[in-house]
Amino acid sequence: ALGIRKSTGIFQQIAKVTFAFFYHDLRVIFEKIQKSFGLVFQAQSKIAVVNTILTVGGLLIIGFIYGQLSLNGSIIFPYILALACITFLTSFVPFLGVFIGGVPIIFAGVVEYPGWSILVTLVTMLFIVHAVEGYFLNPRIVGKSLNIPAPVIFFILFIAEHFMGIAGFFLGVPIDLL
Repeated sequence: ALGIRKSTGIFQQIAKVTFAFFYHDLRVIFEKIQKSFGLVFQAQSKIAVVNTILTVGGLLIIGFIYGQLSLNGSIIFPYILALACITFLTSFVPFLGVFIGGVPIIFAGVVEYPGWSILVTLVTMLFIVHAVEGYFLNPRIVGKSLNIPAPVIFFILFIAEHFMGIAGFFLGVPIDLL
């Protein structure tokens, strides 16, 4: 009524051209990729929460054990809330996230509890958490979220990492869902 013309988007125009079948095929593929990345992100969110809980639990135990050696006598690991946030955020980075998030944890531990024993204890704790995450949580949670058996997810991640490196951890499962 006001002379406003209804505009058509570029994608609506592409869908009507001669090669529209190509557009429709690509659209289906990209919708599947979008859905699979969404499911993988959901699964990775669950893994990040569990990884953070395991890491904070380990830090609480270490803080309790090393509390007598602390400079200020505290039985709580220093900066535990900040370290929990860093752990949660770096848990979204496959494989390297545990190392990136482990650096501040080790630094805080070595500063608060001087000596080599805390370094060995923290590295061992991070190794255990990473092993639980990599060999137990990832295949189970991702497999359950995507309705794929855990051994298949483990195999996909192993093969994708072998052929595509770090990118294989990101792209292996979503590509397999196509």
